[in-house]
Amino acid sequence: MDKIINNFKVNRLIYVLNFGILFLSLRLAIPAYTNSSFLTQFAKEKYVGFIYVLVALLTLASFFVLPSLIKKYGNNKVMLSLIAANIISLIGLYFSNDPAVAVMLFVISQTGGVLLSFTLDIALEKVSSDASTGQTRGLFLTTSNIGWLIAPLITMGVLSGNNYRPIYLLAAAILIPMFYLIWTNRKNFGFVSIPQPDFVLAAQKILKSKSLRNVFAANFLLQLFYTWMTIYSPILLHNYIGFSWNQILTITLIILVPFVLIQYPLGRLADKYWGEKELMVSGFVLMAISTALLSFINAPIFILWAWVLFLTRVGAAVVEVMTEVHFFKQTNEFDTDIISMFRTISPFALIIGPALASLLFYLSDANRHLISSYLTFDVHNMFLVLAAIMLFGIFFSLRIKDSK
Repeated sequence: MDKIINNFKVNRLIYVLNFGILFLSLRLAIPAYTNSSFLTQFAKEKYVGFIYVLVALLTLASFFVLPSLIKKYGNNKVMLSLIAANIISLIGLYFSNDPAVAVMLFVISQTGGVLLSFTLDIALEKVSSDASTGQTRGLFLTTSNIGWLIAPLITMGVLSGNNYRPIYLLAAAILIPMFYLIWTNRKNFGFVSIPQPDFVLAAQKILKSKSLRNVFAANFLLQLFYTWMTIYSPILLHNYIGFSWNQILTITLIILVPFVLIQYPLGRLADKYWGEKELMVSGFVLMAISTALLSFINAPIFILWAWVLFLTRVGAAVVEVMTEVHFFKQTNEFDTDIISMFRTISPFALIIGPALASLLFYLSDANRHLISSYLTFDVHNMFLVLAAIMLFGIFFSLRIKDSK
């Protein structure tokens, strides 16, 4: 009887956390498509990228402090504080007219959203078991991606002309039920008896563990893929191919579908039948091939572009769920320093990705007289370079050991 009651309690808490990630995903995704345009009201377009770099740098720095705060105050208090900070900063964005204040609030809100995702990771690790990691993480990712899938539809319903402010007020309102959920279950997400975070020791553990080392590398490649796709695929589709923004938004909705449909069943398969390695390799192969195809398509054929981009996201969805499953089977709620470093990969890729692309553009322009015009580097053949980079993911995937 005690076992049945305990299983019921654990399942209830897992569903509570899934509702939490749904609200958080909606909060992050609803303004995601208008953030850049909103920021241009306070800063010139050429400086918007620096604001995102500032977000990435602050997020990286915060990840090294957050585990200590969780140890000192408890995960529940940190979680609730981050939700409150997010709500306040988003409401501030609705009212703010001062450029410096608006940029500061934007940086706080974006950084807080990423950190809040980390606290949900810790809470989920505490209430779940290794035997069901694939199923639990698959459901968690699927729920998160449902939020990202429906967010563009909500944004279109709220957006009126160039008035972006109501979007941030809506994002703040969405966090209120999340605050209520965590508050009413706060006793279950409290203190975690973690050791004092030691990131030097954590780095040593990662380097010594073949599986951790390679899953970190695979995750970095995945986050680099997301960064390049987010920044440069809209430029390619709009400026080079000639699609309208409505067509691009429709393609965006289509390519997000795999994240909702396949990650949960793949997580269950990884638990019961297949290993993470084989699925991860297949994901990187599909990503590399389909991404390379983007460099050779010039015609504005909507169905063709939607299909190829859809395939890139099928591969990415497979890699994402397998890296999550494998990583969290190697860790537990006490490894907050290692989990923290795993989550810093995304902001790190947000810095490295644009920097690498800018370097390639610069070298191409600087050495244009040394190469033929056929080899000139532009946005179109950037995806051929990205495809080549994704091939390294096959190497890293093959070197991990399947978890059982």
